[in-house]
Amino acid sequence: MGIDIPILEITKAYRKSKADTFFEHGHNTALDFADFEENLVENLLNVRKTFQNWRDLDLDGFVGSHTLVIKGCEAESEESRRKSVVFFSDARRSWEHVSKLSINFRVIGQHPVIFHILSSLWIEKVGRFLDHTLGDCAYGCRLKKLGAHPRTDDEHTSIGHFRPYFRDYQRWQQDGIEKIREAIVMGKKVIAVTADITKFYHRIDIRFLRSKQFLKIYGMEWSSEQIEINEMLVEAITRWSDNLVESRSVPSEFTNNDIAGIPIGLGASKIIANIFLKYLDDQIQENVSPIFYGRYVDDIFLVLEDHGKITTASDFWSFFSSRIKNIDVNNENGPVLHVPYGSKSKIEFGRGKEKLFILENSSGISFIEALRESLEENSSEWKMLPDTKEDLDALAKQVAEPAHAINDAANGLRKTDGMSIERLKFVLHLRNFEALVELLPKSLWVDGLSSFINIAHDYVLSPGKVGTFTKYLPRILRMVIRAGEPLLAVKIIDEIRHVGEIMLERVDPYERRFLKISQKFKHKLILESLFTGLSPAKYLQYNSKEWVILFQKLDVDFDESQKLVEKLFVADLHFEAFKSVLSNDILLSTFWSTEDHYLKNGLSRIEWHHLGDPGKWKRRQLFSEKFLSTEPTLGVIPKSLYFFTRPATSLEISTIFPQWCQNERTLKAFRNFQIIFGLPKIQVQITTKQSGKNDEDLPVNPFSIVEFEDQAAKANPVLALTSFLTKNESWVSVVREDGWEPDEERYARLFRLINDILRLKKPKIDYLVFPELSLPRKIVRFIAAKLRSKNISLVTGVEYEIATNSRMQTQASTSFVSNQLVYVLTINRPQGIDQVMVVQEKNIPAIHEERELFDVGGKILRARRDAKYLIRHRGFFFSGLICNDILNIDNRFALRGMIDFLFVIEWNKDVNTYDSIVSSTCNDLHCFVVQVNNRKYGDTRVRAPYKESYLRDSVRVQGGELDYFVVGTLAIDSLREFQRDFRSPSEPFKPVPTGFRMSAGRRTSKAFRKN
Repeated sequence: MGIDIPILEITKAYRKSKADTFFEHGHNTALDFADFEENLVENLLNVRKTFQNWRDLDLDGFVGSHTLVIKGCEAESEESRRKSVVFFSDARRSWEHVSKLSINFRVIGQHPVIFHILSSLWIEKVGRFLDHTLGDCAYGCRLKKLGAHPRTDDEHTSIGHFRPYFRDYQRWQQDGIEKIREAIVMGKKVIAVTADITKFYHRIDIRFLRSKQFLKIYGMEWSSEQIEINEMLVEAITRWSDNLVESRSVPSEFTNNDIAGIPIGLGASKIIANIFLKYLDDQIQENVSPIFYGRYVDDIFLVLEDHGKITTASDFWSFFSSRIKNIDVNNENGPVLHVPYGSKSKIEFGRGKEKLFILENSSGISFIEALRESLEENSSEWKMLPDTKEDLDALAKQVAEPAHAINDAANGLRKTDGMSIERLKFVLHLRNFEALVELLPKSLWVDGLSSFINIAHDYVLSPGKVGTFTKYLPRILRMVIRAGEPLLAVKIIDEIRHVGEIMLERVDPYERRFLKISQKFKHKLILESLFTGLSPAKYLQYNSKEWVILFQKLDVDFDESQKLVEKLFVADLHFEAFKSVLSNDILLSTFWSTEDHYLKNGLSRIEWHHLGDPGKWKRRQLFSEKFLSTEPTLGVIPKSLYFFTRPATSLEISTIFPQWCQNERTLKAFRNFQIIFGLPKIQVQITTKQSGKNDEDLPVNPFSIVEFEDQAAKANPVLALTSFLTKNESWVSVVREDGWEPDEERYARLFRLINDILRLKKPKIDYLVFPELSLPRKIVRFIAAKLRSKNISLVTGVEYEIATNSRMQTQASTSFVSNQLVYVLTINRPQGIDQVMVVQEKNIPAIHEERELFDVGGKILRARRDAKYLIRHRGFFFSGLICNDILNIDNRFALRGMIDFLFVIEWNKDVNTYDSIVSSTCNDLHCFVVQVNNRKYGDTRVRAPYKESYLRDSVRVQGGELDYFVVGTLAIDSLREFQRDFRSPSEPFKPVPTGFRMSAGRRTSKAFRKN
């Protein structure tokens, strides 16, 4: 008997397993999946046949093997034995004083793709049902919810099975801390306890899943298909465990009680571990009556009311065992919980790892508030933009600070040695430098990169840190490769090998063979970092002498490595996402422009049918023809247009398809493209009239009206207006296409300014506004992603878009540019905050702009689309104009009565003329005018049609040597209420001008209707 699974379900299971393993860093699966995908259809059909006859299968080959990675290590020296403290900042000198090294290892699974597909299939058929039985107290490794009405088409489901790690981890900490605070405020005394389970995955006997007692306790009734899939998974993991027990390649502590547990790195293991502890969850909630109980996989966070009887860890375990059944607190290594359905399983709490915090009164409140502020600070740091100097200073300070000096409070009541938060801070610095390398000109970060590597070397490869941070070495190496620094990569590899040799000398002979296994696996990870780091668009550049040295160091053949890089990229398993071909002509021509590319990297309509028609073929074909220039007659699509790991976002689609909001036809196309990538539909209407009654007499508006569905918002928007300097040298560099940034401080100034805005707690900013031509195009989406965390929409001018033959150019001898106003608008939805871009172009250049564009760069300003937009967002109606567009009276007339406020972004030195224009526009349109100019010229302000003159410029700034921002609130509710009256009231605004008519959309907007 076997499992007869439809090919469509096999296809979907593969797709999700691919995404799950891609984000499970450090398991070396990318090349396996890339190889599998080369003959995808044939391989998936073979998987189906294997499942149909699985009982005749050789399970040894099916389950794969295992390897070891370093989890931590303890260095011993003459000084440490005497309990003296000697700190070396230099890693090499520090190793000279290490006499003995003790290493803790972690066993991880190394499985073929077919085992991951089985795991994925089990999650959908069985695991989802088990996950549903878990309570809210289980925070970690939870499945994404399908929703109340999940659609059958997999195009509408997200890739991967699991919710993001960091968000649930934060919520686990924050929920517990808030419950402690509430209890103390109510006058209670509390005890907060944290504990974890020793080698949890390796102590689970997988056979509990088919235990009748397990099924009976939780009332589970499975179909014959579920039983068979579950049986196959149990048999496979049992075989993997048995092979591990028989192997001499793992330390003995991993084969306790003749089982090796469940494999780390297999998606199903996460759900199995969670459901195994449901017994503990139920016991605590039913018998302990906690103020709070939360579990993040094997980490326990328990809050109890303090009745004065628990003052030590022994007191706690005595109390715990009196309430929890089947727990033995007398076990030598730590308390052990025997789960009724656990068979050979063992839940052992690490003795000495539990932490008790007894809190009460104002001192308890102070402790919790300090803890919460520290957590918020750490969380907010991840939302900031990188700053080379600040990051280097912070990392240098962290390196120079002994581990025991790390602030314990920031650790969220967990490991009070500070290592957890120390690791988070280091990863933050690493991530920031990765962003700098990818986004900024090399001249701005190359010196900082060398300093970062030198500091990181002394930090990551020091005896006290190497165990914890060794897993980040391949990532550091990949960043250096991405930076185009092969000799620096060689230096890192030499240092890794040097430290590895010292470690082999210092470890016990018993551990030495295990260390050798882990070092071999680390080498594989280093090779993976090389192949995923080398740019597929620049491969010919890697044939230089410096790169040859790196390839020889790693014993890698140049031609073979090029094939591997290409294979990883087209499978969307490279560091560069395959979707980058949508905006990179070089990548597009390299991987998707010839018949050979189509046959090698694509799927035909027939192959799609063989896979069970997993989604709408026609949508993908149209998308591929439009954005990837696919030849229609060949009838193929890229495999990664369905089997992607990083789908395009709504923001990215609206960026490459800026005409999406031009009319109903383009909106329909945009929605179809969203469906391809499993994105929720954005509720928006495109019209030439605002929604609402009594607008019949108004002329058809030349502005396209983009109305987003009303979202919960304040009555009055809060705007941050920037006074930011873009130097003329930067403008010249863009126009001449120099390819470098002459203003070395530009990015640092910009990032610091935005970070100051992100740090602002009150008031809550709704819109951030920058001047004309101020933001580099390449970083707009990166900045928008940071602003998204605070639900801030961006309104900005961006650098000229230089025409290319495939996009704007119509004559090879003429070079066109586009000057654009970009809105990046946040969209609130139950699943989180989405973003979409609206792009409006300047139609006619200013006289001096036209002349200077041609004189400096031989450029001509030409708009590809004449459309201008009137936007309804969060219940507010607004529009925008670029500098001299406001001089066109037709543009202003069309907006009269239609908007609450008007954005005017400028690079304008004629501030006196514009002073009059802005003032008259404010009066004529009877709306707020938000004017933001280059700091070089100033006159950034909010103009309002108030009766009293001193109120009219509610915000106005000019000059200064530093970039800064000012915050202003627009009284939209008051303005609309004033305009609703047939005859204007006496205050607070000036009377509406003759002929003014308030649009029905603004008049009847629900957000501002009077009670």
